[in-house]
Amino acid sequence: MGHNPLVSIIIPTYNRKQELIRLVKSIKQSDYPKESIEIIVVDDASTDGTFDAIKKGFPDVKVIRNTKRRMTSGARNVGIECSKGDYLFFVDHDNVIDRRAISNLVNFMIRNKNVGLAGPIMHYYSVPEEIWCAGGKLKPPLYLPTCMFQHETSETLQIANISTIECDYIPNAFMVRKQIIKEIGFFDEKNFPILWEDADFSLRIKQRGYQIVIVPKAKVWHDVSMAKDFHINEERAFFRGRNRTRFYLKYALLRAFMLPIDMLGFCVVLFAYDRGSRGLKKLSQYLKGIVYGLVLTDSTNQYEKEQP
Repeated sequence: MGHNPLVSIIIPTYNRKQELIRLVKSIKQSDYPKESIEIIVVDDASTDGTFDAIKKGFPDVKVIRNTKRRMTSGARNVGIECSKGDYLFFVDHDNVIDRRAISNLVNFMIRNKNVGLAGPIMHYYSVPEEIWCAGGKLKPPLYLPTCMFQHETSETLQIANISTIECDYIPNAFMVRKQIIKEIGFFDEKNFPILWEDADFSLRIKQRGYQIVIVPKAKVWHDVSMAKDFHINEERAFFRGRNRTRFYLKYALLRAFMLPIDMLGFCVVLFAYDRGSRGLKKLSQYLKGIVYGLVLTDSTNQYEKEQP
């Protein structure tokens, strides 16, 4: 490939030590030249010994520990500030990457200057051939984030001869040029500290006239449950309500008037999993999040501040 641009791989993590170790091991098996890879782990105040485990097990990995949680956006921003690469590859801790993923993404972006954000096909770790997400769409009038080709297989894309997939946003794992960050700014940790941060980041790139593209030759396996919305807890319920509200106020103002429909949908999903007191607590946090979303308060730590 001639000169290989430096790629900074930025991994935000919180209390997922074993999954993180598995990810770092997969990165080290990459076919992209080792001297052109910089791995940056941002430990977001974990309590499971993540920092010490990575420092001891991977002395060549740059590990930064936040003394206070800054959540996904904040942790990624810390990684950006410490990065030296021309290309930044953001990947969440619960992934395993294919050995050719980085080189395929870099080569694609070198050839396609109009692409501002590129990502891999993301498969389920538990069912390796099944697709979790091949980019996301935000279709009007509901603008609900929808993973493309979910539960399809790689064979489906091969049969259809799909070489690229244009989308609205990419969650979980994606590559961006450092220059793009200089144009649009960092992740918005004030309004989208966790949840909807990827959609906001992607749309800001699209507003600059760049394309958002999935490269099927690049693959990762995401260790996520196949059950929809399985991971709702009280914190995520709060930020789901808050950040969805802020996203619609920013990008689809008329859509914000449909919040009662969102509330009803959340109730249906929630009580399919939690019909007892836990479900009521999550619903309470979700409704509280919507209120904070409408108020547009400056604080990003409302949820933590109100905990006993």
